[in-house]
Amino acid sequence: TNPIPNALIQVDAQTQSLQQSMLTEMVDCIIRQIQHVLQHNAIHQYIDEFSNVIAHKIASIGSLSKGYTVKTHPFAVGVFSRACEYGVVPCIETFGRFENVRSRVVVLIHRLVKCLGEDILTVLVTPSIRCLLAYADNSRDTDMAVQVLNQLMIEFTSKTAPMIEVLLPVVMEKCAGLLKELDDVVPGQNQNQNQIQNPNQNPNYSQQAMAPAHIASEKNTLRKLYLVFLQHIAIHGCHSVLYSTAINQSITLTPSNIPQQPPVANVHKLEEILNLLLDCWKGVFDLNTDKTINVNISIRKNAIIIISNLCSVWLVERPVPDTLVLESRTLSFPPAHIVTAFRSLVYQNLIPILLTSCMNTSIINTRDAGGIALVADIGGLFYNIIVANANSNNCIEISTEFINYVQLVLLPGLGWPNNPWIMDFMTLLNTIMNGGCGVNTKPAIVVGVFKENFKKFIKKLKEESS
Repeated sequence: TNPIPNALIQVDAQTQSLQQSMLTEMVDCIIRQIQHVLQHNAIHQYIDEFSNVIAHKIASIGSLSKGYTVKTHPFAVGVFSRACEYGVVPCIETFGRFENVRSRVVVLIHRLVKCLGEDILTVLVTPSIRCLLAYADNSRDTDMAVQVLNQLMIEFTSKTAPMIEVLLPVVMEKCAGLLKELDDVVPGQNQNQNQIQNPNQNPNYSQQAMAPAHIASEKNTLRKLYLVFLQHIAIHGCHSVLYSTAINQSITLTPSNIPQQPPVANVHKLEEILNLLLDCWKGVFDLNTDKTINVNISIRKNAIIIISNLCSVWLVERPVPDTLVLESRTLSFPPAHIVTAFRSLVYQNLIPILLTSCMNTSIINTRDAGGIALVADIGGLFYNIIVANANSNNCIEISTEFINYVQLVLLPGLGWPNNPWIMDFMTLLNTIMNGGCGVNTKPAIVVGVFKENFKKFIKKLKEESS
């Protein structure tokens, strides 16, 4: 019988001092039980049976944590930190290959976020996440581990950056490895092809054999979770990990008897990441056909959201020093050469592709709700670029540089010179003024208004061109 539910009811009725005493006693009891299992002489003989015991003990710790938060019960931080350090983390190395243990650890992390606060990053997540990713052998297991990281970024924003800096290449390696394994399932698959890097660089796609439907679904799931992970990095103040110059050697997913690839800094993977986001708009080759098809709307949407959020920070005028405290978050800014390369990618490659895609019904169907939402997201990207290039912090005035880019480079490059569309487009850009603003007034900018106007502009363009 599990005495924990009854004990919890009793604890809730006691004074805080007695609560702490009872909670400590119960948690210490579970720690002793876990350590007894780890030191058992027959642990390897009955490893499967003991894994069930360990999974139950980890679940018990999670049950005990219900109702305790770092604000209402500060003493619980020390109690459950000890449970993680002496109970959960030691058994992960031995029992981490068992799915039932890994799933209990994931649930425990989710439950202890409110209980431990930021301490969870050091006492539990960093020591355990390597194991969760190393033993993940399918998209579901990988998704469980990555969702933990996503939740922590939502909860602790830029404070998770040091941890994410180390784990970014680990997640990339895991997704790339699983995609490679799925590629190898199909006879005749190019052994060197790596979907996570650039799916358009494989010249042998047209000769590849047909993949089973579940393989294609599994690969789409992996691509999706990888992009959602990048999306959380971009949104929640962790974007500095993308251009980190630190070389982290503390985590590896490869067994020690296999030669390791030399670790590289994240900044050297940035071009690969940005090209992947761009490739989401170029389309990928489907293994079931020899034709190029479009990736689904949700993948495109993720890519737009990632780049849009990077634009809102990376394209703004660089402050001195290269950090900015905003809403209790410290935002850092990339070096000048990173900004220059990113600006070039956005202006020369991404924006022309996006406008062309808006006009191509086979890529974005503006009669479909998902297509309309995607056009709105593209409008949001333009909005962030314009605001980042504004001439003033008090009043949004489109910079001359951006106006010249649109009039002299972008639209003529799309084959739209001497066309009234140019005037329509410039009128659209000026709608962010929202009626103008005075010298000392703050801009009344509503991104939703700009998105609506952008949708109307694209709709008018398509009607006039048809």
